Amino acid sequence: MKNNYLAPQSSMLMQDLSSILPKGYENIFLVIYAILVPYVLGLLFFLFTIGVGVFHIFSNIPYIVIWLVGYEVFSLLVLLYILKKTIFFTAR
Repeated sequence: MKNNYLAPQSSMLMQDLSSILPKGYENIFLVIYAILVPYVLGLLFFLFTIGVGVFHIFSNIPYIVIWLVGYEVFSLLVLLYILKKTIFFTAR
C-alpha cells in the first residue's frame, strides 16, 4: 500500500502560493523573495539595532553579511511563530 499523505498537502501549498504570486512566474518570484526578504530584514536589523538609524554604517558591511543576518532574523521569526502555534495548540 502506497502512502500518499504528502500529495494533497503539496497541492494545497501551491494553491496558497498562487494567491500571492503572479500566475506563471511562481518560481521566479520565490527566488526573488528568497533573496530580498532576508536582505531587507538584515538591513532593518542593522539600521535600527546596530546603526541606530545612521545610514553610513552600510558602507562597511558586505552584502552577504547583511543577507546572512537577515536570514537568521527571518528564521528566528519563523521559529517564534511555530512556538506560538504550538503553545496555543496545546492549550486547547
